[in-house]
Amino acid sequence: MNKNSVIYTAITIIIWLFFIAVKYYNVKYGAFSVSPWGAHNFVNITLQLCFIVLPIVALVLSLLINQRPLKYILLLGNLVTFYSFSIAFILAWLDYFRGF
Repeated sequence: MNKNSVIYTAITIIIWLFFIAVKYYNVKYGAFSVSPWGAHNFVNITLQLCFIVLPIVALVLSLLINQRPLKYILLLGNLVTFYSFSIAFILAWLDYFRGF
């Protein structure tokens, strides 16, 4: 495994850990709203944008990995992450902007 593949894998795993930590925080404290039209502050909107952008970054990094089994495992994990975390925020923001 070359140096770039190790770096890309590490960044992808850090992104996954970020998602797990934020999801745990949301379940424990219930402080993270899905709706873009709710009560918001800078942290809430920034986290929602991270939930939309970071899976795309992780997906691109997974495509750049050279080893096939690891690439496919990370791609599958990124698709599951995108489906389970990002779709709700994307649809909520699209519904919000469609209202204008």
